[in-house]
Amino acid sequence: MNTALRHIGVKILTAGTIVLLTIAAGVASASEAPLPAELLYFRGKWTITVKEDPSAAYTWTVSEDLKGEWLVGVVDKGGERVSTDLWRVNAGVIERYVFTNDGVFMKVVSSGWKSGKLVLSGIGNGKAIDFRVRETITRISDNKFRAVWERQSDDGKWTVFSDETCVK
Repeated sequence: MNTALRHIGVKILTAGTIVLLTIAAGVASASEAPLPAELLYFRGKWTITVKEDPSAAYTWTVSEDLKGEWLVGVVDKGGERVSTDLWRVNAGVIERYVFTNDGVFMKVVSSGWKSGKLVLSGIGNGKAIDFRVRETITRISDNKFRAVWERQSDDGKWTVFSDETCVK
């Protein structure tokens, strides 16, 4: 399993979860608060455990930014920032933008929750190549969820590169 791809998954995990919950709650109207309670659930500090490397210790800290119109997630490992995620809802679509400390950029989107799962898909750019990526988030409880990151190969098959559990 590619270590760089596993780290990419950890970096973008938080963003997908936030955006999907926003869709599930519906897009806020002008008279409502910009971010619904279902999205604000992700505020705070999360511990991320990666199935492929359970000894690695990641944290994901999520807060509102830019007058509450965006959520910002920062993934940290051993005091070093690994990635920054920006989340928003645009025309009813959850958008997540991920920037990593090794130069990878991703944009994934989702139309919302279906059967307790939020699936975000899009394109990643690893400097030299573009690749299709998807994240499936399964909400386990109010303080725990699982995120599985996959990359599509040239033959169209999806392969897991990071399987993560997040606990607040």
